Amino acid sequence: MSELAATPGVIPYVDYHDGPRRLVTIVCEQGGLISGNSRPVISIDGRAYQVMYGPVTFEVPADRNVHIGVHVTGSQTQTGLASTLLEPGGNDESFGHRVRSMSVLGELTRMPPYAY
Repeated sequence: MSELAATPGVIPYVDYHDGPRRLVTIVCEQGGLISGNSRPVISIDGRAYQVMYGPVTFEVPADRNVHIGVHVTGSQTQTGLASTLLEPGGNDESFGHRVRSMSVLGELTRMPPYAY
């Protein structure tokens, strides 16, 4: 386990990777017409994690591209679809996710670094 993954509250990168790593925080906002039984799902390089609303921090590779996808799942629907390709770099990153009102699309917006 890496030093970053040992940090409380950080979800470790589970695929094989032997290089440098960094932290990515995604802040999922609950708003609009989202019901109480819906939950955000964050995918890191194809691995899906059902999370709670608010900030969630992941350990990711720093020396290669990483795909980040976010959507909100309800009892029988998916909405708020958004994704980005995170380019290589050594700095920690933060993104905000919100669902556009009356749309299946979501927004994944780069934010100032999150204070851990």
